[in-house]
Amino acid sequence: MAAFSEEVVVKPLGTGQFVAAGDVKTVYAEPMMPDDDRLRALSSAPFIIQERLHASRHLRVVTVGDRVWAAALDVQASAPADWRQSSANHSNFNEVNDVSPIVRDGAVAVARELGLSIRASEGR
Repeated sequence: MAAFSEEVVVKPLGTGQFVAAGDVKTVYAEPMMPDDDRLRALSSAPFIIQERLHASRHLRVVTVGDRVWAAALDVQASAPADWRQSSANHSNFNEVNDVSPIVRDGAVAVARELGLSIRASEGR
């Protein structure tokens, strides 16, 4: 953790959901300082550790070819690090009608570079 000097966010590599005693549990992204003792417990677990960025807005972007759709969730300064912790957030994403060129072009470029695409089936 010597590479980080400021607060980090630790999050599971996958969905972060598991079943315990018949109940579905979620492991949320968790802010920590680089010297937090809990990080040692994760040394052999599949977690991502990254610099914490304080977002003012979360975007979800979908591309189909050159077409782009986006939805945004505005974030309050007091919000938890993981937007999923607030049940109200799950229905508070709003469509973005004026996607900025940097988001639009970037999303299309990433999808192309990674070979991600949605294709219509022939004959339908």
